[in-house]
Amino acid sequence: MSVEIVVSAEELKQTIEYIALLGSNGPGRKKEDDNQGTGYIKISAVSPLKNNNYMLMFECMNNVEQLRYRMEGKSYKSNEPVVTYVEAKRMIALAKTFDGDVTMAFAKEYLGLNCGTSRYKVNKVAAELPELKIPADGSITISKDFLADAAKHCSVAVGKESGRPWMNCIQFNFSADGRAVCYSTDSYKLARYTCDNSGSTTDISCLVLPNAINHITDMCDQNEVKLIPTDGAIYATAARFDYMSRVMIGKFPDCGRIYKDFHAVKTFVINKGKLAVAVSRANIVADDKDFKIKLASDENNLYIEASSVAGNGVEAIALESFDGDDQETYSLSGISFSRLIYGCGSENISISTSGKLKPLLIGPPDCSNSYVLTVMRA
Repeated sequence: MSVEIVVSAEELKQTIEYIALLGSNGPGRKKEDDNQGTGYIKISAVSPLKNNNYMLMFECMNNVEQLRYRMEGKSYKSNEPVVTYVEAKRMIALAKTFDGDVTMAFAKEYLGLNCGTSRYKVNKVAAELPELKIPADGSITISKDFLADAAKHCSVAVGKESGRPWMNCIQFNFSADGRAVCYSTDSYKLARYTCDNSGSTTDISCLVLPNAINHITDMCDQNEVKLIPTDGAIYATAARFDYMSRVMIGKFPDCGRIYKDFHAVKTFVINKGKLAVAVSRANIVADDKDFKIKLASDENNLYIEASSVAGNGVEAIALESFDGDDQETYSLSGISFSRLIYGCGSENISISTSGKLKPLLIGPPDCSNSYVLTVMRA
């Protein structure tokens, strides 16, 4: 006789949604494997107190991540443990269509899914997942909001290089006093995000893929999650899930030195909305190959100029304030500049120059969360 466990369709949908997150990520994946993870899902269920209340665990992995997500169920006939493997693609698609209560029937050859007048059988597959073991030591309790804000800010400058996968990551530098400094770079743009109270009690650095951070924050239904960085992977655990993402190995650039060596010649503050619109218009006129635009400023305005075979144009935007003096004109990628502008969560933006052919520092005024943008030759 099969073990039958009744679950909420809404909770099942949410669980399946998180399982599907792992489907389309990881280098080297084939297009036909999208939204399938490894192609199958491990579903196990136990009744810890043998009282017919079950804890169900859904597990999947891709070539970078592994996830175990938990949900609750109830049986009116059994309290025995069960485990099965099913094809991910059809299980995910079916689960999304149910409403009300769903009875999951764990039979020898199949997993039954019964909802209302619907009766479906998903055949078992011969498969096996490695055990996801969460390290017992080395955990850091981190705010979910901190992780989400760091990922949002730094993702703008994350690289996309297959030859140097560590450049596709965000570097987290935790300190024993609770501070954290995060960096990302694609060699042309550099992002820094800081936090004075991350929850860390140890000095440790780790590289994390932005998708991994997004998955952790999406699944976390509370504002705290435990991270366990190790040499080979970073683990995350919370009430509902256990998660692992492999670490990208490589020598990450010394981003802190770039900030340390930056010496401002002139700093001016400008309205973000006006600047964003002006840069957007300049990008329309700029050459499609490099989207090069030019920036210059005086005591009153920032001037943005663009030209190509399609035409040319210049805009003057009034400065909110300025300090220092710089008569140089800076050429830069209008597309990269536009992305950094929108990455700044503030009404005004501060831009600092550092001399001819030297990078610009861009960010909210009087804030350590900022970007560095490499300039181009005229």
